[in-house]
Amino acid sequence: MRRIPAGEVVFELDRFAWTGAKRLEVRGRWYGVRGQRFLRPSLTLTIPGDADSQRALAVLDHKPWPVHEGEQWVAAFPWEGELPSFAQAELEVSPTIAVALPLRGLQHPPPRRRRGGGAREPITAGTRAPRTAAAREPQAVLVAAAPAPPEAPTPPPPSREELVRSLEGEHQRLEQALAGSHGERQRLSGELARAREARDAAVLAQQEAEQALQSGFAARLQELREEVERERALARRGAEAMHERDAALNEAARTHAELEQTRAALEQVARERDELRASAELLPQLRTQCEQLTHERDAAVGAIEQLAQERDAAVGTRDRLVRERDTAARARQELQRELERRDAEPLRPRPAEMAQVTEEIAAVGGRERYPPPPPAEAWPRPAAPPAASDSPWLVRAMVLSALLIVGIVLVIALGSSFSGHAHAAACTGARCVHAARR
Repeated sequence: MRRIPAGEVVFELDRFAWTGAKRLEVRGRWYGVRGQRFLRPSLTLTIPGDADSQRALAVLDHKPWPVHEGEQWVAAFPWEGELPSFAQAELEVSPTIAVALPLRGLQHPPPRRRRGGGAREPITAGTRAPRTAAAREPQAVLVAAAPAPPEAPTPPPPSREELVRSLEGEHQRLEQALAGSHGERQRLSGELARAREARDAAVLAQQEAEQALQSGFAARLQELREEVERERALARRGAEAMHERDAALNEAARTHAELEQTRAALEQVARERDELRASAELLPQLRTQCEQLTHERDAAVGAIEQLAQERDAAVGTRDRLVRERDTAARARQELQRELERRDAEPLRPRPAEMAQVTEEIAAVGGRERYPPPPPAEAWPRPAAPPAASDSPWLVRAMVLSALLIVGIVLVIALGSSFSGHAHAAACTGARCVHAARR
């Protein structure tokens, strides 16, 4: 095992080279780092001709970068951009430990590593105070391993006196070291006793502080409990007050609703009162209108009764006219038979028969619209009797003319009678409708 002087930190570099296009790796072993605590490693690289240095933090692949005496330690650093040549490289593992690394392995592309690589290079790293941004000079010195000396001839074995002298010197040196260790032990024992006394005093002070803290905490806890109780009491009183307020608000809302209902009822009563007053003022006018309507109703009833009587009279007249029509039809048939019977006879005026026909026509018409025919003596005598072939047609023309006159008289009589009845009924109905609307 490598012997490291007390207070000295040494890093034995195994490898510092490119492991990829954009990755640098530092691999080695640390000595003299017992009690040290490493942080995230950083690598500061200086490019020739560039005043500023570029600093890269280690990737997290090897976190937490444990450091043990003489064991393998690895840190990898990323690199972005081009791959220039560097002038200086510094590895920093804590604010007080930094190592300047050699640049022989930074050729690009990275060379293929052969088995059984070169000898390791121990690098001494001294402790230092934390640096600022203005002071970035490396504080470690590279101690290159001395090249292996050429093989020399084997020296002769030492004599017995030389061995005794060397053993005596080694014995004296060990005694001195033992005395120094005894003194160091006494010194450490005194420091240990003082540390124990300080520890006991600190423990006592801590116990007293804990007791004071517990007593203060108990008092504070009691105060907090009392304050919580007061808050709870206030909360209960506040809840009761809120409940009472809500009840009062509900009661006020209910009272307001009842008041609104009462006000609406009063307004309805006032409107009904005004309507009753208006109705009382209109009562005489309504009474007069009622009496007028009663009179109009009685007049309408009388008019209806009169119309019923006129209707009955018109029905009787219609029946009579129907009977007269039937009588005239029978007379026409008899006259037709008589004319057919006399068709063979020569036409000769007969005053008695003409008078009878005139009376029948007047009876059928109901009134005498035409003057009676002159007596038979006043009728002109024909010069010669008509031919036997013309006499039937002349008689038929006269009979048809007489029947046409009788029909015209009947139509005029019935039309005048029914028009009078309809006009009276229409006037009475209009008066009834007007009275009902009023």
